[in-house]
Amino acid sequence: MGILQTYPHIFRALESNLGNLYNSEIHRCKQEAMDRLTAMGMPNRKMERWRHTSPLPFYASELNPSFSPLHRKHVGIHDFNRKDEINAHKLVFVNGSYQEHLSKVYTEAQGVTICSMNEALTKHSEHITPHLKEICRNPHDGFNLLNLAFFGDGIFIKIPKDTVLERPIHWIFLAADNARFMINPYHQIHCGANSKVQIIKEYQSLDNSELYVNSHCSTFLDQGAHLEFTMIQNETVNGFHHLNNHIVQQKRDSNFKQTAVSLAGRLLRNQVFVRLQEPGANCAIQGLYYGKGDDHVDNRITVKHLSPDCESHQNFKGLLDDKSTAVFNGRIYVEEDAQRTNAFQSNKNIILSDYATVHSQPQLEIYADDVKCSHGATSGQIDQDALFYLVSRGIPLDQAKAVLNYAFIAEITEKISLPTIREHIQELMREKLNYAWDEELTES
Repeated sequence: MGILQTYPHIFRALESNLGNLYNSEIHRCKQEAMDRLTAMGMPNRKMERWRHTSPLPFYASELNPSFSPLHRKHVGIHDFNRKDEINAHKLVFVNGSYQEHLSKVYTEAQGVTICSMNEALTKHSEHITPHLKEICRNPHDGFNLLNLAFFGDGIFIKIPKDTVLERPIHWIFLAADNARFMINPYHQIHCGANSKVQIIKEYQSLDNSELYVNSHCSTFLDQGAHLEFTMIQNETVNGFHHLNNHIVQQKRDSNFKQTAVSLAGRLLRNQVFVRLQEPGANCAIQGLYYGKGDDHVDNRITVKHLSPDCESHQNFKGLLDDKSTAVFNGRIYVEEDAQRTNAFQSNKNIILSDYATVHSQPQLEIYADDVKCSHGATSGQIDQDALFYLVSRGIPLDQAKAVLNYAFIAEITEKISLPTIREHIQELMREKLNYAWDEELTES
């Protein structure tokens, strides 16, 4: 039985798990998504946007066996790195299901909502349903529809206008129980006018789970809203497959900043689609990735300038070792009426092995005439002159390489505004690079 024949059968078998949502608007959205998926089909390597990344591993996995969240009381706070030094709201998920006993949400300003998607489906469906219908009408590909048809949990965040969230939101996604299936979490983030919030989304593993994650997040920034979003992918090398779709819609004078840090995973594909819908909207999307073994990291960024006087920045840096592969596809689209656009894009890579590969495809599509746009991509090896200089100063060769590699990605990490998270990512990179941190050494 083919994969597209299998999905409808699984969907019908699971419909009884919807409980109170059966025959609701949410249920009808799921049914429509399943019907559209059957008609559209799933991506394959013949499609240009999937030419360098095979979706086949996802088709070989089993789907999450339930629409309903599963509570795992056997997982305790001692089992994972909670980063308690961060004074933050903590939202903990295990294999895609929200775990209330591991989470902590503080009381902040009136009207702030931070909860699981499962809870939001019954309490805030009026915010969720219209956007589910929009995904059905305009899916990017079959994975969007698969997520919508099968999601059972996720996160829902709503920040009222003129609200500055005092604490960041630390969103911890755990893989456990040696899981061997695909999960489809769905998330929504609503930032009201002139609101401000920081969100950290971190992936950790408690074992060697071979987890497949098909994640979708819809984010909406009203006029003057500010959102800084940091994602850390540091799962098990052997088993983590992550397809991450993030769709962002920005209104006038809003600011969106995303940093994607991809450090471990068999297959990581981060797709970000940003629509700058009104004048003054700005976005900065940056990332760093470190590939080792057979890792495959794919970053696909699309920014659409639909209104005048907007600005966007894309900056990605990668270190590729062993037989790892990286793909960067950055697209800047400037509508005819989007005059006085500033848009910049850069992708730089250091190849650490004769067997590592990178495919970089920066793209510009411009229909306005009053713009400042640029793009560029470079791939090469460590600067031999700089390496010789450090070795001549008495630094061992391995440490000299680590110093240069660490300095290469520092431009990305230094732009993360939350000090604790910035230092955490820098520590992770030093571990990956076997960089023996020595202040006197680096100053010499």
